[in-house]
Amino acid sequence: MLVSSLSKVSVIITTYNVEKYILFALDSVLRQSYKNIEIIIVDDCSSDNTKNILENIGDSRIKIYFNENNKGPSYSRNKGIEKATGKYVAILDSDDWWEDSRLEKCIEAIEKSNVNVICDDINFIIDGEVNPYSTLFNSKELKIIKPTSIPINLFINKDLGLLKPILNRDFIIKNNIKYAEEVKYGEDFLFLLEVLRHGEVLLIPKGYYNYREREGSLVRNSKILFEGLINSTTNYLNNESDTIPLEVQVLLKSRLERHRNLLTWVLFKEDIKRFKLLSVLKRIITKPKFSLFLIGFLYSKLKVTGK
Repeated sequence: MLVSSLSKVSVIITTYNVEKYILFALDSVLRQSYKNIEIIIVDDCSSDNTKNILENIGDSRIKIYFNENNKGPSYSRNKGIEKATGKYVAILDSDDWWEDSRLEKCIEAIEKSNVNVICDDINFIIDGEVNPYSTLFNSKELKIIKPTSIPINLFINKDLGLLKPILNRDFIIKNNIKYAEEVKYGEDFLFLLEVLRHGEVLLIPKGYYNYREREGSLVRNSKILFEGLINSTTNYLNNESDTIPLEVQVLLKSRLERHRNLLTWVLFKEDIKRFKLLSVLKRIITKPKFSLFLIGFLYSKLKVTGK
């Protein structure tokens, strides 16, 4: 990597109450085979020991900023991007970590392909375990066997907001692409949607990003996740309707309907487990196919009782 090694990468890490994970995440960046990096950490008023851990880090490659008030991850990421001086910006969540060759492989691919944004696959790993149980591409039934540009319709239909991009900083500054600071859930999806509306995103087959699924994470709390995604998509459609192409609006509305159906399904299962019979009956009336799940649930209970 003779040419690519000349391009500095600014790694943006936002932190909030991650005392258990931040040093592991940070170490995965410092171990990168690609050495021309700066690390920008923005702490969002952590109330645990995260701030003390950060204050005791002594490394000239690491710049640390502390928000005066809790602003949320979008504000903190935007702040990190503003402070960045690298040609490229890479986002790392503070409880996740990278394989040692991630930057080398991704920067080599982005400069070889002459695109502004690149994403690799993501390995899903349950907290405390070592091996992934799946990947993002597998879970979305995406077969990427070579570097491939992703069209905006596939991005929306497959709901690929979990992708962790490496971006040309000039590209996002020039197009005024920022994380939506008013959005609590789904800000990654909306950010990448804006990226795709302005340019090309390249996917590479292998995953060098490790996503830690821990108790309380959005991936494991479907109700909060779908409620947040429904709100953020609804607000985006309402606020940006004059600028969003019609075909994109149609795709987003279809995605919105899928999330509403999934939320209804999640709530239905919760009602059954809590024996809220009236709510269960009301949902079956509107969604008759839910009765099959109820029959299966009751059968499993009777089977256990019979033993």
